[in-house]
Amino acid sequence: METNPTPTPDANRRDFLRVGTAAIALGASASPALGREGPVRAAGEPAEEWRNRQPGMAYRRLGRTGMMISEVVCGGDPITLKNYKHIHKAIERGLNYLDMAPAYNGGDTERAFGKILAESPKMRDRVFLTTKVSSFNSVRTRLYRKILDGLPAARQEAIRREAKAIGRSRRLEVPGYFLTYYPGQQKGFESAYLRAAMQPEFGDRVENSPEVRRTIVESILGLRRRGDRLAIEPCIPPDWTGFAITYRFGASTYRIEVANPRGVESGTSDVQLDGRPLPDRLIPLVDDGRPHEVRVTM
Repeated sequence: METNPTPTPDANRRDFLRVGTAAIALGASASPALGREGPVRAAGEPAEEWRNRQPGMAYRRLGRTGMMISEVVCGGDPITLKNYKHIHKAIERGLNYLDMAPAYNGGDTERAFGKILAESPKMRDRVFLTTKVSSFNSVRTRLYRKILDGLPAARQEAIRREAKAIGRSRRLEVPGYFLTYYPGQQKGFESAYLRAAMQPEFGDRVENSPEVRRTIVESILGLRRRGDRLAIEPCIPPDWTGFAITYRFGASTYRIEVANPRGVESGTSDVQLDGRPLPDRLIPLVDDGRPHEVRVTM
């Protein structure tokens, strides 16, 4: 849900940059909750959940959860198999939050984090590991804009005025308040404000649409179309023993069964199509009107 946050008065730019500088020294990024000091527990909040608590590192509650997150976190965008070993130093100093996305470096970020977690049986319990649906907002933006284009001109203008008002209230474009995370980031402001303005009235048509649901499911289960081939790269809880899904390509159907006998979170060891092993683990998509069986072992 996109809501209108209330700016935190005690989070000034100097404090933000001070923490950000420390983050850069560790090859990480500053956590977003700079305006709240210490592990304050409000009425009704869940009990604190601590991981990798180390002296010298400050921690803050993540939103309304009980997760106590280090003030220095590791964003996964620059992390690759050639650039990840410095994270060990950050974890030694108390960092406990690793963020990634399927789109980061073509999956290299996920593999690099996987190497870190595999180096020690207890490492997974020391960090909070997060991911996201990379194409989520682009799909939502397209659906909201399609609705907007079908509205009367006067209604479109009213929605655009509301979107601009939301932007002003969030103060992101106030000099000294916003810190650019990546080049061109400001280009996404207008779409984000538009989604926020339209969501109260049109959210059910977009957020519950088959396309958004499919985007989420395909991202979590790791289905990625690459030209005329399909890659399956699941990222699931280790206690999942497997799952099955039917994928349609033209008049053909692909019944995909994924087994997780080792209780892992990601990665595949074997992919077979109609009983035939696929060395590159990529499933060729053919519109031949026939049913196909795919078996994937993690």
